[in-house]
Amino acid sequence: MAGNIKTIQEHLAIDLFRMLYPDFPGGKLRKSESPDFILQTSRKISTGIEITRLLPDSAHPKIKTPQKKRDVQNQVTQEVENHYRYFEGMPVWAEIYYNKELTIPKNQVRPYAQCITSMLFRRMLGRRPGDIFPLRVEKGLPEGTDIVLLYHHHLFQKIRFESKEGYQIPDLHAETLQSALQPKEKKLPLYQSGNHDQYWLIVVIDWLDRTMGLNIDNKIGKWDIRTDFDKLFLLDMGNSKLYTLK
Repeated sequence: MAGNIKTIQEHLAIDLFRMLYPDFPGGKLRKSESPDFILQTSRKISTGIEITRLLPDSAHPKIKTPQKKRDVQNQVTQEVENHYRYFEGMPVWAEIYYNKELTIPKNQVRPYAQCITSMLFRRMLGRRPGDIFPLRVEKGLPEGTDIVLLYHHHLFQKIRFESKEGYQIPDLHAETLQSALQPKEKKLPLYQSGNHDQYWLIVVIDWLDRTMGLNIDNKIGKWDIRTDFDKLFLLDMGNSKLYTLK
């Protein structure tokens, strides 16, 4: 699968959505722009599907890390990618989130990176190239690396590792979600110019924090979210869960 990160994210989201939504209709799904996908269920019936990602940055201020530390993070990430390629890992997109306190001597960058790669391979045991999967790796990582979010899609053609700083899960509340919908609500008339029969919006979150409580499903089910889209979904990528909000 060629394209930029946004395109990769959209394909990951729509394919996981298709797997999780039992009422997904049969038909031809094609990539588009405004909305992101068109589902043609018959010659005369089509659905426009738009995808938006709820980012940690929308709920938390960015963490500023000195350039020297960012350079070290990038060196580690490059070594992780090199090591991963050396052992011919399957195509993935991965984000490595470092702690702001990370300090590594130059001669320890390679062994430090190899620890990360070894843990990734261990967590990927049993996964097949034909699968679509997200992985959240926290345990077993060397000190200074908080978390690795890794995604695989059977159409991926490239291996891509990125350095990130200070992973924070968005504070997900009804108000947060309602606010995140506003830009898409404003663009809905543009989407509707395509004259499709229905318009769906999928809000993607990388990982829904389970600290919201054991009754998280009940909490989300009680949210009163206002939208002019015909259907509204919340897709929890990391936990492979889908919530129908409208």
